[in-house]
Amino acid sequence: MTPATIFLAKLWGPILVIMAIGIFVNLKKLPKLMDDMEKSYALTYITGFFTLAIGMLLVSAHNMWNNIPAGIISVFAWGALIKGASFIIIPDYVFKFAKLMVKNSAVYMLAGIIMIAVGVYLGYAGYFM
Repeated sequence: MTPATIFLAKLWGPILVIMAIGIFVNLKKLPKLMDDMEKSYALTYITGFFTLAIGMLLVSAHNMWNNIPAGIISVFAWGALIKGASFIIIPDYVFKFAKLMVKNSAVYMLAGIIMIAVGVYLGYAGYFM
């Protein structure tokens, strides 16, 4: 693994685990969070800007696919770039899709479980591989 992959695995591993725990702890609050964000175009735009910027930085610095941790990080990089651009260009469609997901808490539970698994794997890869 490259030093960049190790660094980003150490960064994203704990972030994903913490975000997943946040999903489990605040599962009932997620629909309100989505509603509040949809009501504030400024918050949506700012979120889109920062998500797009992070995605662009990550894609520019780490568009690598040569091993599993690098590939996972690159998928997150491209996902952030696409998500950020979507928040800026087509926010209504983003919220329409998000509302469908929020209605089904099983989707969030599955996402949380996947985030914990990927986060633990990246943390392990970054700190111990």
